[in-house]
Amino acid sequence: MPPIWDYTEGGYREPSQLGGDLGLVARFVAINLLFTLPPYVDPLVTTPGAGGNKVAHIEMLEDDPASNGLAWIDEGYILRELRDFEPVTDGSLALRTTSPSTAGPSKP
Repeated sequence: MPPIWDYTEGGYREPSQLGGDLGLVARFVAINLLFTLPPYVDPLVTTPGAGGNKVAHIEMLEDDPASNGLAWIDEGYILRELRDFEPVTDGSLALRTTSPSTAGPSKP
């Protein structure tokens, strides 16, 4: 969408086309991204697994061998917050750390 000053008589866009262009902005920004799931989000990502359990996966990318980022994560706090957010499902947490400079993941 061009800037507002390009909507002039004989300009890039005619002033009469502004309403239609703003309608497209409302359609694609508000409706697609705010009111419904965007097409790049998997709708099953929020569906609980068998028995109503969910697993929150956290992948920590670390490249400093002198520090461990997993020490900064409070698993109990994360699970309490997830239960407050979705009280009808049980959840668990899966933490994994990976060094981008190595070929594979390493467990803490």
